[in-house]
Amino acid sequence: MNRGVFLILMLGGAAGSRPSSLIAQDLTVEAGGLHARYADSVSGTAGHVGMRLDLASRRASAVLDAGLSRFTSGETVSQVVGRGSVFATSSRRFAFGLQWGGEWDQLGSDTWVGTASVGPLVGLGSDAFTAAAGGAVGGLRRLDGSSLTIGSVGLTLEARVTEAVSLQAAGNATMSDTADYADFTATLEARHRGLSLFLFGGARAGDLSDDPWGQVRVHYVFAPWVAVEGAVGRYPRDLMGFTDGTFGTLGIRLSLLGSVRPRGATGPAPPPRPPLRVEALPDGQRRITVRYADRGRQHLEIAGDWNDWIPVPLERVGRNTWSVDLRLAPGLHQYQLIVDGETWTIPDGAPWVPDEFGGRVGLMVVGQGVGSRE
Repeated sequence: MNRGVFLILMLGGAAGSRPSSLIAQDLTVEAGGLHARYADSVSGTAGHVGMRLDLASRRASAVLDAGLSRFTSGETVSQVVGRGSVFATSSRRFAFGLQWGGEWDQLGSDTWVGTASVGPLVGLGSDAFTAAAGGAVGGLRRLDGSSLTIGSVGLTLEARVTEAVSLQAAGNATMSDTADYADFTATLEARHRGLSLFLFGGARAGDLSDDPWGQVRVHYVFAPWVAVEGAVGRYPRDLMGFTDGTFGTLGIRLSLLGSVRPRGATGPAPPPRPPLRVEALPDGQRRITVRYADRGRQHLEIAGDWNDWIPVPLERVGRNTWSVDLRLAPGLHQYQLIVDGETWTIPDGAPWVPDEFGGRVGLMVVGQGVGSRE
């Protein structure tokens, strides 16, 4: 449980990797348990259920989290957290727009706190490096019922060390009627197959200063629609009136838009067909065959790092199947599909990594050899 004012840089949706109309990209539910001190009067062990909705478009994105925790002592805590961004200008290299964030917490039946903010955001990116700067102004309701005006400015730098490892450093200054402080944080993210590891550390200067804090989060996907999540760590004080403390969580997350096996199916499941196949041709080109549900689609293109992300049309060669011949160098390539000239996406079940603006890019392996399927 990471307490804190949601006046931080939000880097989602700043790239051409997003679809054009705001649509649900994922809807997940979670259930598990936690042990934390939510407030001086609400602490201990609790059962937890929650929901997360991810929305995205080419120039906008939003994430909404809602959860309910019931402690063994009988107290209940409800929480809704949202954040997102809308961009007037967006490309793979530059983005400018607005970011927003908000949080509402209900403790029992009588006490609630909340915050909301909005402000400008600008981002610059390359294949291996991203920089974003922005600010926000808003309001906040504290545990004692008082209200504050708040503002913040921040800078975030992210570097992709390898395809599986990225580093992020951020500084964020917060100003309010009663306290001014600056938080400095660093995050290491490492991925291997279905396992993702996040190491997070922070320190604060100014008012509300505290000992450094840190968190560890593990996310393991063992099926396309189910993952196990766990986290442990410490969080600092915040302007809402919550004290610092430690926490631990463990739960399971199910994707409602993922690949769920039909009811009534018996026996072992057949091996899934790969969503993208690369076949070497005698003339040195590679034939890329994509499996993508038609659903009335009229046009499908592919873009990748081999041609500076310039879309190339694919030809429909069958139901839900598209193909194109390209000249690609052997190695690992990043790509995305463009549906009807608007929606940037990747096929369901395809290997992927996060891009520099919080979206997803697919991974394509191109090997050596002629006539072989790679």
